Amino acid sequence: MIIVTGAAGFIGSCLIQKLNELKFRYIIAVDDFSNEDKNRNLKGKSIMERIDRKDLFGWLEKNNREVEFFFHIGARTDTTEFDTNIFDELKGQSKVIVVNTSVPRGWKDDNNQLIQRLAWNYPNIRLVDWASISEGHPEYFAPDGVHLVPAGILVYVDAIMRYL
Repeated sequence: MIIVTGAAGFIGSCLIQKLNELKFRYIIAVDDFSNEDKNRNLKGKSIMERIDRKDLFGWLEKNNREVEFFFHIGARTDTTEFDTNIFDELKGQSKVIVVNTSVPRGWKDDNNQLIQRLAWNYPNIRLVDWASISEGHPEYFAPDGVHLVPAGILVYVDAIMRYL
């Protein structure tokens, strides 16, 4: 079973599509599903279950032994030490794939340093260094420098898929 946070977003739904193309069907989609426009991104995708993001920890308490991979790509804001309890919850999983960030925001470097430190402290974490991969590639981003364009999404998803 594979968990994808931020599943209803454009990148999360593209990751699920790629996973489906690779014949992965036991996917747990985690997000805030209250936005019907975002939910359209999941149309036609093979998903085993949808979990509201606020219910994720409770769901994990009951189902954590069944999780093979966890893609936590649902965050768009700064991460603090207080948000790291998710890594403690997932320490029993064999592999957790985490992607750092590449955005023109003041918190980017602090986030990426925290993520790097967590990757070192948890042997089950595999870090996708999106900051390095995307450096020098403005063609991956929309004019805002945050959101990915289709070419950037392909590179992003391919970088993640290398860890499967």
